[in-house]
Amino acid sequence: MKIRSTTLWVTLAFLMTLGCLSTAMAYEPGAPDGQATFIAQKCNMCHAVPEFEIEAKIKSEKMIGPALPAGGRDAEWMTGFLSRKIQLDGNDHKKEFKGTDEELERIVAWIGTLKAVE
Repeated sequence: MKIRSTTLWVTLAFLMTLGCLSTAMAYEPGAPDGQATFIAQKCNMCHAVPEFEIEAKIKSEKMIGPALPAGGRDAEWMTGFLSRKIQLDGNDHKKEFKGTDEELERIVAWIGTLKAVE
């Protein structure tokens, strides 16, 4: 009987821990994958993300893009702009996005969670 009781408590503790972890992760949708994809696709070559202390690696003023988030655009617009289907002030995004549609969705979702740059 003692072994069953111990097993029950260990199982309950494990399940509660999993529940807490999944709840904590739910508050930042797309953040871990989106940030990792942002770095993997080298978006940080031109764009800084001050909220996560990500600095743009390019130092040329001609090539550097705006710090993110910028402009308060919605996900549909950002997806179109990054895939060069929409222009901003008559210009395409400077670099063509080479990743998959899923990677683009993750990056756009992550950018949507960022606080406005002040």
